[in-house]
Amino acid sequence: METIKKQYMIIGGGISGLSVLHFLRKSFGNEENLVSLLEKEKRTGGTIQTIVKDDIRFETGPDGFLNTAPHTHRLAEDLNLTGDFILAKKDAQIRYICINNRLMALPLRPQEILSFPALNLFEKIRIFGDLFLEKSSQDDMSVYDFVSHRFGKRMADVVVDPFISGIYAGDAKDTSMKAAFPQVLAWEKEFGSVFRALKQLKKQETGEHKSKVLMSFRKGMEQLIDQLSKCYEKDIKPNTEIDKVTYDGLRYCLHGHHQCFLTENLFLCTPAYNASYLVRELDASLSVLFSRIKYVPVAVVGLVFDRNALPSWPKGFGYLNPSQEKKEALGVLFENNIFENRCSDQKILLRVMLGGSYHPEVAKMDENELVNRAMLEVRNVLKIKATPIECFLVFWPKAIPQYDLSYPMLQEKIEKKLSEWKNLFLVSNFFKGVGFNDCITNAYLSVENLKNRNVAEPIPL
Repeated sequence: METIKKQYMIIGGGISGLSVLHFLRKSFGNEENLVSLLEKEKRTGGTIQTIVKDDIRFETGPDGFLNTAPHTHRLAEDLNLTGDFILAKKDAQIRYICINNRLMALPLRPQEILSFPALNLFEKIRIFGDLFLEKSSQDDMSVYDFVSHRFGKRMADVVVDPFISGIYAGDAKDTSMKAAFPQVLAWEKEFGSVFRALKQLKKQETGEHKSKVLMSFRKGMEQLIDQLSKCYEKDIKPNTEIDKVTYDGLRYCLHGHHQCFLTENLFLCTPAYNASYLVRELDASLSVLFSRIKYVPVAVVGLVFDRNALPSWPKGFGYLNPSQEKKEALGVLFENNIFENRCSDQKILLRVMLGGSYHPEVAKMDENELVNRAMLEVRNVLKIKATPIECFLVFWPKAIPQYDLSYPMLQEKIEKKLSEWKNLFLVSNFFKGVGFNDCITNAYLSVENLKNRNVAEPIPL
C-alpha cells in the first residue's frame, strides 16, 4: 500500500473543504507536499451544483448568498470572481407565505404589519408586545416558543414556522434559538426587546453594511466550485474514499483502499454521519456524538414552463408554506424573479422544495411521484394548467443538519472532545452554521486558529 505524507490533509470536497484548502494555501504557500484534499466522489462541491440545459440554470443547492460575509467576498476576490458577482433583482425582496393556496406578502417594514392579511387586528397589536415584555431568563428555548412569547402565537405559526422550514427544512418547535439564532437571543438579553435591538443596530449601520443583498455568480453557484477546483487541481484527489482515521502518536493516519495518508493536521469537512464512521476507531465517543446529529430529506424539483402558461406572474422571490397547511412542499421559488441568468424571458422556472422534518415520507417517493407532488403544488397555488416543457430533480436523503433543542449540549460535548486531539479540526455545516457563508467563514477561522496555535515544530516529512 502506497503511503503519502502531507503536512495538512482535508477529508471532504464540499464548499467547506475547498475553502479550507484555499485558506491553507493562502497562509502557508505553494510547497508541493503541503496539503491534499480527498473527495470520495468524482466531482467536488457537494450539494452545490448548477445544471445548465439550453437557456436554463437549475441550482441543486443554495440559490445564492448574502453580501454580509467578508470572508466570502475575500475568497471570491482571491479567485478573481468579484467581476462575476450578480445581484438579485430588486423585487426579490418580496417574500410570500401561502395560506389556503393564497399568497400573502410578508411585511418588509413595521408599518406594513397593519395591512398583513394573515393576522387579525389583535394579532397585529400583539406583535408589539415585544416592547413591553421583560427579557427572558432562559438560556435557551425553541424558536417557536421564543417568537410566541415575544410576538404572539399566530406570528410564530404563519411567519416563523415556514421561515425555519425554508432555512433548515426543520420544525420551529424543536429548533434551538441558542444554536440557530444566538445573535437574536443575545439582542433580547442585552436590549430587553428585539425591536429595540433592531432599532439600535439600524442606527449603527453605515456604508456597505447598510443593506443585505442576495448575490450569486454569473454562471451560477457552481462557478465558485469550478474556480476553486481548477485553481487547486493538483491538491485535490477525487474518487478517493477513506475508510477510517487512526492516530499513531505522532500523525493522523487516513486509511484508503490502496493508499495511506499521514498528516500532522487533519480537517474533517464531511457530513456528521460520514465523520462518525471515519473516527470510529480514532475516538469512539466522538463518533457517537457525530451520529446524534439529525438530518432531514429534501427533494428539489425544477419545473420549466412556457411563459404563456402563467400570464399573470407574481412579483417576488417565492413563497413558503406554514406546516399547518400540511403540504409536502416547503415552498416554491420564482427563479425568474431572483436572478437574470436563470432562464430566458420566454420561459418560467419554478424551484419546488419538498420534504423536511414534517414530511420525511418524500424519501420513499420515486421520481415521478416527486414531480407530480411539485406539479400539484404549483397548479393549486399558481393556477398553472400547462404541462412543464422540462423537469429537473435532485433528491438529498440527508439534506440539512438540524439545530434542534439537543444540539447546543451536543455541540459543547463535541468541542470538548475535539480539544483532546491535537490539530484535529471540524469544518462542516453541521457545526457552527448551515449556510454557504457560514461554511466559508468557519473554514477561514479554522485556518486562523491553526496559525495562532503554539504548536511544536512540524514533524519532518
